[in-house]
Amino acid sequence: MTIAPPLIILFYIVSSDKFKEPTGMIIKSFIVGILLCFPAGILNELLIFSNEDPSSVSYIAGFTEETLKFLALYFYIRKQSHFNEPMDGIVYGALISLGFASLENYEYVYLTEYDNSMEIAIVRSVTAIPLHAFCGITMGFYFGLHFFSEKKKSYLLKSLFVPMIIHATYNFFIGFSLLLGIGLVIIVFFNTKRLHNELKQKQFGKKIEKEVKLKGDDSEKIYGKSYLNQEIAEPSFWDEKTQNTSTENIEEIEEELFKIEDMFKREVITKKERDLMRKKILKI
Repeated sequence: MTIAPPLIILFYIVSSDKFKEPTGMIIKSFIVGILLCFPAGILNELLIFSNEDPSSVSYIAGFTEETLKFLALYFYIRKQSHFNEPMDGIVYGALISLGFASLENYEYVYLTEYDNSMEIAIVRSVTAIPLHAFCGITMGFYFGLHFFSEKKKSYLLKSLFVPMIIHATYNFFIGFSLLLGIGLVIIVFFNTKRLHNELKQKQFGKKIEKEVKLKGDDSEKIYGKSYLNQEIAEPSFWDEKTQNTSTENIEEIEEELFKIEDMFKREVITKKERDLMRKKILKI
């Protein structure tokens, strides 16, 4: 009951990804989540458990823990070549959160002085563990949109603060009533499902995974346009232009388009030249 719930959720998220992530990255990301428990434990000890009534300030854990998960996404996952489409944000966000939840749950059940450890394991399997996963998915959703969407809507800020508020609110509610906590988990579940389904739907028409990684004004400035979100991502494009194209040729097209984008980023070619070259390759 301690490890099984996070592994079940992990299996669902990983298997629902149309373009599966490498096993090595899955394991590493999960381990990163586990390791985050140690700095989180130090911060929570200083900010929460040092108080006379820790339960009254348990909501602070939402701020410390979600911030650490966000930093892992930003400073580790962001730099990985396998982080190359919006859905990857959800997958890696969930992996980090579930790694964290696994060790945290083990500590609650086996390393604390509670007599009802089995009861704790059962309650956490339907509350705290899913909530960690939902926060990771939500964080990853906005994180992915920030780097792969041309429409900047404060996605990076939402990536941090939305799961932070959800987690803090859950801790606050659970201190008053288990039913309040479960109620919030149910509400968050339906919203998380909506976000996940939105990216699954966008993945459906894609033949190749990679998308051009765009950066917002609050990150490194990279020029370019996410062509895979447009021509290549559209099923109609493949039906009309490449219905007889082999996988090898599709990969060649992808590589050529990335070279063009790289030239444009480095200001070797102008926007007009970039667009003409793209149209020639895509035959549009």
